[in-house]
Amino acid sequence: MSNLAHTHKVNICGENFQIKSDVPANLIEKIAGYVDYKIKEVGNNSVNGDKVRISVLAAMNIAGELFEARSKMDELEKYSSQVESKSKVLNESLDQLAQF
Repeated sequence: MSNLAHTHKVNICGENFQIKSDVPANLIEKIAGYVDYKIKEVGNNSVNGDKVRISVLAAMNIAGELFEARSKMDELEKYSSQVESKSKVLNESLDQLAQF
């Protein structure tokens, strides 16, 4: 990403925000749309219509998704490392067999 930040206008739950970022506009729009969706999802399931409470709960849901994704990535990295180690052992064995 470049160091040149641009200002992007987004609307989340009827509120306009100006976001200063070097992230492409289409990605900012996707992120804002997802946050808007999550806030509305929590708001539809909430008895209390307090915007701050709903926003915090939506942020908690998004953070939960992030932590779950990171955990899965860690598992995949461990698995990938194991596969790489086994591949090296197999390659070494094949190299030894090729010498005969």
